[in-house]
Amino acid sequence: MLLKSISIENIRIFKGSHTLDLAPLHQANTHKPIILIGGMNGAGKTTLFESIFLCLYGQYSPGTRITKTKYEHYVEQMVAWNKYSEIPLNPAIEVIFEFSHAGNTHTYTVKREWTVKPRFIEKLTVRRDGQILSDLESDQWQDLLNELIPPRFARLFLFDGEKIQNLVEDNADNYFLQDSFKSMLGLDLVERLKADLGIYLSRYIKSKELNHFTEKLESIDTRIREIEGKKDLCQQEKAHIQSRYDQIQGEIERQEQILASEGGSFARKREEFKTQKNQLDQEITWTENEIRNICTGLFPFSITPKYCTLLKKHLIDEDQVQTRQRSQEAIQLYLDELRKSIETLAFWSDLKISSAQQAKIREKFSALISQHLAVNDHPENIPLIHHLSQYEYHNLLEWIREATTNVPKQMHDLSLQLENLTLKRTKLTERINKAPSDDIIGPFIQKLNELHKDLGQLTEMLRKTEETIKEFDLQLIELERLKEKQNEEIEDIKSSSVKMSLAQQVTLILNDYVKELQRQKISQLSDNILACFTRLIRKDDYIKDIVIDENYSITLYEPDGHAIPKELLSAGEKEIFAVSLLWGLTLTSGRQLPFIIDTPLGRLDSEHRGNLVMDFFQHAGDQMIIFSTDTEVDKEYFRVLQPFITRAYHLDYSKKERQTKISPGYFWESEPLEIPT
Repeated sequence: MLLKSISIENIRIFKGSHTLDLAPLHQANTHKPIILIGGMNGAGKTTLFESIFLCLYGQYSPGTRITKTKYEHYVEQMVAWNKYSEIPLNPAIEVIFEFSHAGNTHTYTVKREWTVKPRFIEKLTVRRDGQILSDLESDQWQDLLNELIPPRFARLFLFDGEKIQNLVEDNADNYFLQDSFKSMLGLDLVERLKADLGIYLSRYIKSKELNHFTEKLESIDTRIREIEGKKDLCQQEKAHIQSRYDQIQGEIERQEQILASEGGSFARKREEFKTQKNQLDQEITWTENEIRNICTGLFPFSITPKYCTLLKKHLIDEDQVQTRQRSQEAIQLYLDELRKSIETLAFWSDLKISSAQQAKIREKFSALISQHLAVNDHPENIPLIHHLSQYEYHNLLEWIREATTNVPKQMHDLSLQLENLTLKRTKLTERINKAPSDDIIGPFIQKLNELHKDLGQLTEMLRKTEETIKEFDLQLIELERLKEKQNEEIEDIKSSSVKMSLAQQVTLILNDYVKELQRQKISQLSDNILACFTRLIRKDDYIKDIVIDENYSITLYEPDGHAIPKELLSAGEKEIFAVSLLWGLTLTSGRQLPFIIDTPLGRLDSEHRGNLVMDFFQHAGDQMIIFSTDTEVDKEYFRVLQPFITRAYHLDYSKKERQTKISPGYFWESEPLEIPT
């Protein structure tokens, strides 16, 4: 499939009729797959992007089938504004594309027109090779388009660069990947052949008048189709809810950024800051009181350590003098008592010594005692000032020791603590003053609360929808079991007929064939995705292997064999991986497919942008339609891509006219690119 052109008329900011030639140039020695459409934000790039879906799928274009009322409202929003009249302009979109099937290539022209007032009317016209389709009724034309290019399939290759990373996530938006993979890899043809064989067997059984078997089988098949239809609608609803969930999540991020720019981060913590400030005030008060207590105590002695040392020395000297004085007084007292005792008659009563000899002994004894225990009659000349008791003396020495050692350290620690606490309080006060008032941030907080409430409701809706889908899965498993049991009951009847036996054998062979084909295709797809990812990420040792299981769930593995959770990939890596997935899918299928990308480089850093520009844009497909701003495909990237560009368009929005004009060329190319003939 290749898009040849799109024509829009009176669509949003595109007033009047506009046509863009989208056909790429492919000649013998020329490969120019790129159609580059440039425009600033708000110039209409996304409108053109959405117009392709709207033209091809109508009521299915928003992603899932919506109600008629919602669809009419959606189309009314697409109508261009008419400043000269209240009568709305009638919009129209035409898409021309080539489609190849079974070796035949046809050109399809799809045109969708609307009349909005006074009554909503939609007209769909489909031509094949210039002729109105005559082999189908007009009410079947949409079914044909859905069959040629299934909407789910198309959204893989017509994607928003800022949303493509959702393909990597294991969420509701990806339930259609399995069907798309089967279609791209050709596995759906085998499934269709198996279904045709089943129809043949059912008809054959009917022809043998085994109605009681066929009725039961038909009942089971009908019930399976009903439940699959309900499940499909439920999955579409889940995808719609998930899309709304993602939108609200994005709006929450945007509101939080706005709130942060208004000082919201300070405001949310203002009460916390006030609590912290009150705590600091209490700690500061306590610290100041402790400092006051020290100042009223021993601290004055601490600031005069020299005099404390002198006082201590004098006290020690005084104590020594007083100690000697007390000793001498005690000795003198004992000497006096001893002399008195020697002079008494009782002392000599048991000795027969004459009085003269007693006197002589007393004299010698007194002289001997006086010689050895003489009292110093001339103590050191140290003045006694304080006259302290021993208790007071030891207390005063302890206070001096405390004042010269511990008190300075305590005062230093408390002063440092007070300084740090005061600094913290000053910073907190500045933060509190920075916090905006409730009048400023109140509306943002209220909006965030409303968004979080909506997000909670959508989360509950997603949970209920997932439960419903699980119930449908259980019912389908039970019905498949009943169907298998019914088939076993009629196995004997099948084996009695050569035709039925052959059909049964072919079915069994097809089962084995589809398993082997799926295994080979999945293996080839894994290798292609890995090669494309390695080529774009430019990290040979980042991903060692990519494994896709039978349910098409993808797992990445590091060189050491550990699985890499996809949620750990950065936004840029997710986008690169999603692009690699689509590129690998295209290589594996071997089909001619277009890539239509809106905002391709918005989330990527400079390195990943360069990889996409140098490899993917130039070599990924036969047609690459890029909607870009001047900051994505800038002058440098335009110069690199120019040899691969068939043509470029510039969307120029006029604020005065409130409309966009389309002109050939890019932002820096006023003339169309030359296309060799």
